[in-house]
Amino acid sequence: MIKKRFFSVFIVLLFAGCSTNSVTSAPHPTSNSLTSVPPSVPAVTLTPSPEKTITENCLTVQQNETSLRNVASGTILLFPISSESPAILMDVNREKKYELPSIGDGQVSLDGDKFAYIEQVISDQNETTVFVLWVVDARANVLSKIKFDQNDEIWKLLDARSDIPIISPMDKNFYLGQLRWLDNERVILTTDTYSKLLVVNPFTRLRQIVSNELPLLDMFSFPGGPWWRVEYSPDLQWVAYAYDEAGVSPGIIVRDVVSQKDLWKSPGGEDNRPVWSPNGKEVAVVGEGQLYLVDRYGDAKPVLPIDVHQQVVSPSWSPDGQHIAFWNRNEQATYSLIIYEIQTGKLTNYCITNPYHDVPLWSPNSQQVIVNKNVDTGSIFIDLPQKAAYKIQELPNTTILGWMNSLP
Repeated sequence: MIKKRFFSVFIVLLFAGCSTNSVTSAPHPTSNSLTSVPPSVPAVTLTPSPEKTITENCLTVQQNETSLRNVASGTILLFPISSESPAILMDVNREKKYELPSIGDGQVSLDGDKFAYIEQVISDQNETTVFVLWVVDARANVLSKIKFDQNDEIWKLLDARSDIPIISPMDKNFYLGQLRWLDNERVILTTDTYSKLLVVNPFTRLRQIVSNELPLLDMFSFPGGPWWRVEYSPDLQWVAYAYDEAGVSPGIIVRDVVSQKDLWKSPGGEDNRPVWSPNGKEVAVVGEGQLYLVDRYGDAKPVLPIDVHQQVVSPSWSPDGQHIAFWNRNEQATYSLIIYEIQTGKLTNYCITNPYHDVPLWSPNSQQVIVNKNVDTGSIFIDLPQKAAYKIQELPNTTILGWMNSLP
């Protein structure tokens, strides 16, 4: 067997053991399962309040590199640049490293206590793929492990992709990917059947297929699996997804799958994944460069003021749900880090720039942010209470892709 390793800046997943799993196929929810469902809301571009302003609180990045142990706490996930090297969990304060049993695409749980990821293993002999879902703690101890292949019940329920051209023999394989924690107990995965997703509780081993009508779903295929964005709320009753409509710029639809009504359509989408708040009550969506917070009733609150050049990318909620960090491109084509405070509506530009505008990485206590490594600046650690920024001492041949609580 040859392990095929692939990475992403988004981190997710879970699992363990290999015993019999129960599988359910979720029916379409009915309107009786939810009260006070609003009618369909047409696409509307809301005008931000002119009173909004962005306060500049420019942080000077210390030029001398500093060790993370001097400024941070917790455990960070280090992904190797080379696929031949192991992924590492490093306890920042103890500077102890723990090697993961394998490597793959994943995410830290919302409580910061678990890291879940999916490993893809390909057999050269019969060109079949096996996916292994892992959940580990901050010391890389395996909490759960589940293997999926074409002999699994799930494969039979999902059906092979019939609407995508077969480019290579690998396209016939079972596919799981784009993994995300719904809460601290369940993970959701995309499959190789468009709009069908798999929800798994790796600790109880319960599995559920989620399938709903998603009009105008934007679909794009590539060898080895589909590429599309469908992001469900934790209660699975509403969803945000990328749409593609003839004659209209692509964007995001927020849809109630209980009433089967669209709640909101963005005026234009760009290449940004919708991001749910930790409590699942709002979803952050980018439309025509503006960042919107859309609630359960389709009310969309724009974040940036109207007199600011808007080209938001890579929004990231803090674990406590109180802040959103994102990059905004100004008229000089520079991306600056801005943090939005949910309760007050305050916007702060910290004047930290990054030509690659990767997703800001929050600490488990929501007090610090790491801007991931790039060739121009290196990784930058930002301490919000202390109003300080540091260039992190280089961690050779790795990229920081997760931040967990440490075990005692």
